[in-house]
Amino acid sequence: MKSFRVALSLLAAGAAIFCVPPSAQAQTALYGMYGGASSGVVNTGNLYGPTFGAYFDRGTFINGGIDIRGTFLSDGNLTQFDSGMAGLRLAVKPHIIPFDPYGELLVGGAHANYGQGSAKTTKNSLGYEAVVGADFTILPHIDWRVLEFSYSNVTGGGISPKALSTGIVVRLF
Repeated sequence: MKSFRVALSLLAAGAAIFCVPPSAQAQTALYGMYGGASSGVVNTGNLYGPTFGAYFDRGTFINGGIDIRGTFLSDGNLTQFDSGMAGLRLAVKPHIIPFDPYGELLVGGAHANYGQGSAKTTKNSLGYEAVVGADFTILPHIDWRVLEFSYSNVTGGGISPKALSTGIVVRLF
């Protein structure tokens, strides 16, 4: 129940950000990352793969917005986790230093394959993801996504990847 209240508070804070006056800066960006994850499934190896997405946010010092992403993780053998998620994003843009920390809460669809033989499980269900990370500005419209940690899960349990990723963000405007 406590995690539900925390999630609800974060959603309310994210919604309040959209009430910022129209003079607040808006930003749209595309990103691509590559990372590795522990699957959370016994007797399976680590998963590796790309994440692609886009976000839109607005604000000056504290930015709120939305993120849409797709993740494609596999061990190259039997275990696979793919997801399409969307949700709220909250970022801090200090403008004094080039680091921009952010956090996200996402929900969407997930597909998982894991196990083998009679223990093989294939699951298509609702999933959720919690994300924290930091971007570092390297050029006026290019950021290096230095590190992102994400925790994903599917309803009904079974697989819950914990991933570390890095990549590039291109801010369009």
